[in-house]
Formats: sequence, structure tokens, C-alpha cells
Amino acid sequence: SFTDFLDGYIARKYNLITAFGKIMDPIADKFLVLTAFYLFSKIGFIPFWMFVVIAIREVGVTAIRLIALKKKVVVAAENLGKIKTVSQIVVISVMLILAVLRSYRDMLNWPDSIFYIIWGVVIVFMYIVVGLTIVSGYQFLLNLKRQGEKNER
Repeated sequence: SFTDFLDGYIARKYNLITAFGKIMDPIADKFLVLTAFYLFSKIGFIPFWMFVVIAIREVGVTAIRLIALKKKVVVAAENLGKIKTVSQIVVISVMLILAVLRSYRDMLNWPDSIFYIIWGVVIVFMYIVVGLTIVSGYQFLLNLKRQGEKNER
């Protein structure tokens, strides 16, 4: 995620933005996020339904963007979508850190209750991420509809 951010920053700063990058960067982002959430669901860190909801939104929005791009319509990312992406990356990062800490729990000498509390907080954040995912997907569809209505006029 950090290198993706850095890549985008450098591309914008030095005007190195390409059509290939415009298409592949969001797809790579989705692949990163979906892979992480899929693996977290498979090892029991999050319920599988959370992965499914996130996957449907991410694949659906990306597919619609690619279809629109074929029609020479660029659908820009909304602020809520950007907030959703940042929240997903933050939750993924925290889960990775907690997974590492959990594997060293004997060395850390932390009681299991601390991990249960932390995982409970992470699950609350996951519900927030899933909520943002749903709402931003809905907002995307509304904006797409508005843009289509505007183009018909």
C-alpha cells in the first residue's frame, strides 16, 4: 500500500501518468485488498460474509469503471471511496501487526484476554469498513446514474 501510494505520488509529481497506470493501478489495489480480506476470512480473523460483501462491491465497481472506460467515460473516485480504501488498508495493516504479535504472545507474556479485546475492537472496525464499502458503492452507483442522466441531456 505504501509503495502504491509512493508510485502514485511520483507519477503525479513528475507527470508520468499513463493510460496503462490509470487502468492497472485500481485493479492492483483491489487485488491487494481482496487477497488480504480473503486470507483473513480463511484463517478465521473475519467472518467470510465480510469478504463477500467487500468483494462484490470492489469487483462490481471496477467492472463498471472498465465498461465506462470503453465508452470513453471516466468515472472519478469519490471522497467516500477514498476514505473506504484508506480504512481498508488501515484495518489490514492492524490485522497483520496483531497476527504477528499473536504469534509471539508467549514471548510477550500477554494474557489471551488482551488479544480478545484487541480482536473485538478490530471486528468493530471491520463492521465500519464493511459499512463504508456498502455506502461508497451505493454512492458510486448514484453518481454514475447522475452522470449518465447528465450525458443524455
